[in-house]
Amino acid sequence: MATVEFENVLDPQYSRYINLREELEAYLTEKYGEGIDFKVFHESDRWSFVTPQKLTKKEVKTLTSDIMTKREKKEKEKQNEASS
Repeated sequence: MATVEFENVLDPQYSRYINLREELEAYLTEKYGEGIDFKVFHESDRWSFVTPQKLTKKEVKTLTSDIMTKREKKEKEKQNEASS
Protein backbone atom coordinates (compact mmCIF):
# COMPACT_ATOMS: atom_id res chain seq x y z
CA MET A 1 0.00 0.00 0.00
CA ALA A 2 1.45 3.36 -1.04
CA THR A 3 1.97 6.05 1.54
CA VAL A 4 0.04 9.24 0.89
CA GLU A 5 2.23 12.34 0.79
CA PHE A 6 1.25 15.96 0.48
CA GLU A 7 3.70 18.57 -0.73
CA ASN A 8 3.81 21.71 1.37
CA VAL A 9 5.52 24.85 0.12
CA LEU A 10 5.99 27.69 2.58
CA ASP A 11 5.61 31.22 1.29
CA PRO A 12 8.67 33.44 1.80
CA GLN A 13 6.82 35.28 4.60
CA TYR A 14 7.03 32.03 6.62
CA SER A 15 10.21 30.56 5.17
CA ARG A 16 12.30 33.50 6.33
CA TYR A 17 11.83 32.45 9.95
CA ILE A 18 13.39 29.02 9.38
CA ASN A 19 17.16 29.36 9.13
CA LEU A 20 18.28 25.75 8.93
CA ARG A 21 16.98 22.62 7.27
CA GLU A 22 17.70 20.77 10.52
CA GLU A 23 15.23 22.99 12.39
CA LEU A 24 12.43 22.09 10.01
CA GLU A 25 13.34 18.39 9.91
CA ALA A 26 13.45 18.23 13.73
CA TYR A 27 10.01 19.84 13.99
CA LEU A 28 8.50 17.48 11.40
CA THR A 29 10.09 14.43 13.05
CA GLU A 30 8.72 15.51 16.43
CA LYS A 31 5.24 15.95 14.95
CA TYR A 32 5.05 12.92 12.62
CA GLY A 33 7.65 10.50 13.99
CA GLU A 34 10.94 8.91 13.02
CA GLY A 35 11.68 7.15 9.75
CA ILE A 36 9.83 9.51 7.41
CA ASP A 37 11.63 11.15 4.51
CA PHE A 38 10.15 14.63 4.47
CA LYS A 39 12.12 15.53 1.32
CA VAL A 40 12.94 18.95 2.73
CA PHE A 41 14.56 21.42 0.37
CA HIS A 42 14.94 25.18 0.01
CA GLU A 43 14.59 26.91 -3.32
CA SER A 44 13.74 30.48 -4.33
CA ASP A 45 13.24 31.60 -0.71
CA ARG A 46 10.72 28.83 -0.04
CA TRP A 47 10.96 25.69 2.08
CA SER A 48 9.28 22.66 0.54
CA PHE A 49 8.59 19.32 2.22
CA VAL A 50 6.13 16.44 2.22
CA THR A 51 3.95 15.33 5.12
CA PRO A 52 1.21 12.73 5.63
CA GLN A 53 -1.33 15.58 5.51
CA LYS A 54 -1.65 18.95 3.81
CA LEU A 55 -0.89 21.69 6.32
CA THR A 56 -3.44 24.43 6.86
CA LYS A 57 -2.43 28.07 7.07
CA LYS A 58 -2.87 27.90 10.85
CA GLU A 59 -0.58 24.85 11.08
CA VAL A 60 2.06 26.66 9.00
CA LYS A 61 1.92 29.64 11.38
CA THR A 62 2.25 27.28 14.34
CA LEU A 63 5.18 25.50 12.68
CA THR A 64 7.13 28.71 12.14
CA SER A 65 6.27 30.05 15.60
CA ASP A 66 7.34 26.81 17.31
CA ILE A 67 10.62 26.67 15.39
CA MET A 68 11.41 30.29 16.29
CA THR A 69 10.56 29.69 19.96
CA LYS A 70 12.86 26.63 20.13
CA ARG A 71 15.70 28.55 18.47
CA GLU A 72 15.32 31.48 20.87
CA LYS A 73 15.29 29.10 23.85
CA LYS A 74 18.51 27.42 22.65
CA GLU A 75 20.16 30.79 22.13
CA LYS A 76 19.23 31.90 25.67
CA GLU A 77 20.57 28.64 27.10
CA LYS A 78 23.87 29.17 25.28
CA GLN A 79 24.08 32.74 26.58
CA ASN A 80 23.40 31.57 30.13
CA GLU A 81 26.08 28.87 29.85
CA ALA A 82 28.57 31.38 28.47
CA SER A 83 27.93 33.83 31.29
CA SER A 84 28.22 31.15 33.98
